[in-house]
Amino acid sequence: MGATTDDIGAAPVDLDDEERRLLRAIAAGRSTVDIAEELHVSERTVKRMTATLLRKLRVSNRAEAAAVAGHAGLLG
Repeated sequence: MGATTDDIGAAPVDLDDEERRLLRAIAAGRSTVDIAEELHVSERTVKRMTATLLRKLRVSNRAEAAAVAGHAGLLG
């Protein structure tokens, strides 16, 4: 079960700069490899960071994370 707009409103998500950068890359449809190159980390690190971000946003996948981010105004 993913996050809804009510979930975000009830519990604001506090993202740091690195998490916002990752979320923007995910929302742009960038691959794990591309994100790893941009952030200068390993693919494994990107996968770990993504899993942590998804839990923080209370969503199940990258598409849901992008939708929540767009709705919450976290991309602009």
